[in-house]
Amino acid sequence: MYTPKMNHVRIALWLAATLGLAWWVDRSVSDFFGSAYIAIPATVAFVVFALAAKPPALRRGAPRKVWRVRRTKRWIRIVREPRPGKRVAFFRTAFLVGAFSVVGGVAAYPYVRAKIAEGLPKDLSPLLAYDPPVTTRVYSADHELICTFTLEDRTTVPLATVPDHVRQAFIAAEDKDFYGHHGIDPVSIVRAAWVNYKNGVTKQGASTLTQQVIKQIVLKNNERTYRRKLQEVVLAVAIEKQMTKDQILEVYLNHVFLGHGAYGVEAASRAYFGKSVSQLTVAEAALLAGLPRAPSRDSPFNHYDRARVRQAYVLGQMVDKALITQAVADDAKREEIVIISRVDPINHTAAPYFCDLVRRELKRLYGNTQVFEEGLVVETSLDMKMQRAAESAIRNGIIDLERRIGWNGPEGHDATYKHCDNTTPDPGSRPGQIRNSVPDGTTERVRLASVASEYTVCVDGIVFPMHPDDAARMRTWNSHAKVPLAVGDVLSVRIVTMPTVGAAAVKGVVPTTRYAIAARRTAGADHPEALQGALVAVNQTTGELKALVGGYDFNESQYNTATMAHRQPGSSIKPYVYLTALMRGMTIDEIVTDRLVCYQTASGMWCPKNYRGPNTVTQYYGRVPLRTALALSLNSVSVQLAAKVGIEDVIRTMRALGITSPLERVLPLAIGSAEITPWEHVYAYATIANGGHEMPRHPGAQSVGIFLRKVTDSRGKVLLQIDTNRPEDRPQVVPSADAFALQYLMRGVVEEGTGHRVLELQRPAAAKTGTTNNFHDVWFMGFTPDLVCGVWVGRMTPQPIVKEATGAGVALPLWLAFMKAGHPDTPAREFPVPDDVTLVRGWNGELMPFQRGRMPYQYTEGQMPTGNFKLPSPF
Repeated sequence: MYTPKMNHVRIALWLAATLGLAWWVDRSVSDFFGSAYIAIPATVAFVVFALAAKPPALRRGAPRKVWRVRRTKRWIRIVREPRPGKRVAFFRTAFLVGAFSVVGGVAAYPYVRAKIAEGLPKDLSPLLAYDPPVTTRVYSADHELICTFTLEDRTTVPLATVPDHVRQAFIAAEDKDFYGHHGIDPVSIVRAAWVNYKNGVTKQGASTLTQQVIKQIVLKNNERTYRRKLQEVVLAVAIEKQMTKDQILEVYLNHVFLGHGAYGVEAASRAYFGKSVSQLTVAEAALLAGLPRAPSRDSPFNHYDRARVRQAYVLGQMVDKALITQAVADDAKREEIVIISRVDPINHTAAPYFCDLVRRELKRLYGNTQVFEEGLVVETSLDMKMQRAAESAIRNGIIDLERRIGWNGPEGHDATYKHCDNTTPDPGSRPGQIRNSVPDGTTERVRLASVASEYTVCVDGIVFPMHPDDAARMRTWNSHAKVPLAVGDVLSVRIVTMPTVGAAAVKGVVPTTRYAIAARRTAGADHPEALQGALVAVNQTTGELKALVGGYDFNESQYNTATMAHRQPGSSIKPYVYLTALMRGMTIDEIVTDRLVCYQTASGMWCPKNYRGPNTVTQYYGRVPLRTALALSLNSVSVQLAAKVGIEDVIRTMRALGITSPLERVLPLAIGSAEITPWEHVYAYATIANGGHEMPRHPGAQSVGIFLRKVTDSRGKVLLQIDTNRPEDRPQVVPSADAFALQYLMRGVVEEGTGHRVLELQRPAAAKTGTTNNFHDVWFMGFTPDLVCGVWVGRMTPQPIVKEATGAGVALPLWLAFMKAGHPDTPAREFPVPDDVTLVRGWNGELMPFQRGRMPYQYTEGQMPTGNFKLPSPF
């Protein structure tokens, strides 16, 4: 029977159950989410629902009093009377449902979380030792870092090196309560949901820094679904239990994408400001912190004004959080921020064409994953002294050639230009980019400052006179121009310090002047007919590449003419013909007849003729020694030799020297009709210079050449190591005696032929010039006992360089400029004489090399050759 005592027990049990469940709800939610912001509201909601529902009744059918309408004879009365039956109360039922919903939701959460987290990593501990994609680093032979390869421009730094104001700027911009929440911020979620609901579109996000780390590193996609958002929440809560706030912040600052390929604050700081993150000012830190929301839209490179707006927002947030004072924020807003010029990432390298070659070879050997994600350390054979000399020789040589071809007018006109004023930045420069000095070698598009008594230009607010030679060309052009030159005309120039034209030496010192010289590219940099050049330098003893230039400017064209362009070599192919003749029994003292010869070909009768330049005295020279024929580059003799030994043998010799390009079996090949690359052409000459030893190559490579010395992975394991110090261990592809005999013949090109300017080098040298029909391509190929170098100049379209452009007049000056600046600083020495060569002193006292067993009869009898040919050698 129901008693009051039983009612007390009922209430006590109900209160105990309510308190127990409330404690369980609080502990469970705190454990799940690690946040009081969620646990407290859930617990309070349960308690309110439970109290409002009241204790449950012991008897289900207990009577209850209800209001009823009763009619008597005279009145209608409303009375309250007991009524038996089931007890049903709407509000009590609703409160009970609410309480049980809270308990049921908490109880079901582990199952729901498991379903949401299906496929996600259960162990997030690797983030504690976060290891982003490793960068492949490439070093020169002299240990200079020349380039890096990675999918992401990233340099990780410890949090201790990141200044406080940089950390505070990102926290203020992205997650103001970072140190207060446990992975998720319910307040921000509710606020963002309300704002987005009112606007009808998503205008605010509610992701914490922890959620952003999860999104960028673990989930790695931008999917926008409720499931994806719930996954973020689950993992964010989990990672907060395993990592400290500072650890999470360090990962974030090293991973956040800040535009233009820069990941992390260190990489972005260097990309935008050219300095380390430890050197950033408050203004610069706030500008960076404003980028994560929309790195492209707010980029200071492309939208500087938008970047400053975001910067002001970040500074305001920092003031609101009392991280900085209003005075500091105002100073930061007024600070002029210098944004460095943006260039292609590979132009940050010291040798872009070489780095592109290394990248391709590493991909071939190890694949994309190893190179761009797992990382390598690469030691190369590149010599940076030679590389800089090579780049300077090609660039300056082409500019000088453009000048000699002629000046073809201004590139535009700046109507706003008034005077040269160093207090304002140059047109097109970024805010803060005012330079007070202009170093030599600076090449820019500038404005004419005066056109009266002399031509001057304005470079960064400084006036420079045009070089007198260029001024003369400008006056010539101006005399025929429909629109004369005017102040404000735009032209490209390069600043150089040169001896003052017309000035006499004072006490042995020639005065110098800083001139501007014309530096416009033919038809502009966007046109394929612009002049291009290539240079390849090789150590013939080791076969290692020492310098490589594949074009005028990598930023202008990424096509590597040194390794990819197949060009006709002209007369520079003739040494291969002469070498074949020597290998078939000829000696250096052979007398050949230079005359008109004709051959029947598939296209008709072909009669090769010698080149007749403006200073040519006679077209045919009659009977001449082999050395003179090569020195004068006589086409008739080369074709006769090819016909005598057979064009098949010439091709076989070229293959032995390492040339892999397709070669037609036709006689015109003897004077340069084939198409080969500068790379293989230089390495073929290197084989000759090395006494006929085969040039080394990388494992599995089709072409000869070594430029990788050692490759190790990120753990220090050696993947590749090449020892090139023993050339004698390599196969002898050409007899050393024949190679040395050819060297002797090629020295005649320097000592008495088309390459006589090489004598300025004051070293023994052998060489050959090359010029194609219609002056499309010009070459100069040469070597000393220490270095082989080849230079090509031409256009990428079938247009002549200029009338009468020859290898000696165009390519040789570039070759000589490189060799003077980049040649190894070794004592001048003679070419080493191989054991199978016999030296005989000729009638004029010169030592002449003969292959063993092939010494002519007259020398064995002590007789001297007769004739009118003097072959002096200054070495």
